[in-house]
Amino acid sequence: MVSDERLQPTPDDPRLTEPVRGIDQDGNPVNVRVVVERPLTLFLNGQEIVTMMTIGDYPDYLAVGYLANQNMLLPGDAITGIDHDEDLGVVVVRTDRETDYEARLKKKTLTSGCAQGTVFGDLMGSSRGSNSRPTPSCGRRGFMNSPGRSTPRPASISPPARFMVASCANGTSP
Repeated sequence: MVSDERLQPTPDDPRLTEPVRGIDQDGNPVNVRVVVERPLTLFLNGQEIVTMMTIGDYPDYLAVGYLANQNMLLPGDAITGIDHDEDLGVVVVRTDRETDYEARLKKKTLTSGCAQGTVFGDLMGSSRGSNSRPTPSCGRRGFMNSPGRSTPRPASISPPARFMVASCANGTSP
């Protein structure tokens, strides 16, 4: 699954949007495509973890990233398979380690922001005793010119890339 290729957004993928008729600022009819979120249920080794709303772009990477973020995938875990069924809205991640997160899934913390995220288990548990603090950066310069990008992007953002900045809507300014 890991490669040297960088993931790129696919704004032209017709599965990610639906056509909508509307009226522009001058009262003229317009046809536009809008992003559509769909439920995706994530399983880890046969245990249902969460159902999340997603546009459906790269569900396998979303699943692995989510599990890693929740400390349900550990650095030494070997992923033995990822199955995605678009029709059922399900992604299953399998590892060589037995997992059981029933107790952790009982404790949920709702986070603030327009997306109202959910964190499972002890929110501060993995950071206790750590002196390092991540420095969040989500503005145009922070996101578009983040470490790991081979070339900086200009501050002006083209229309297909708008949704990349929209993820900053939780209180940071682009």
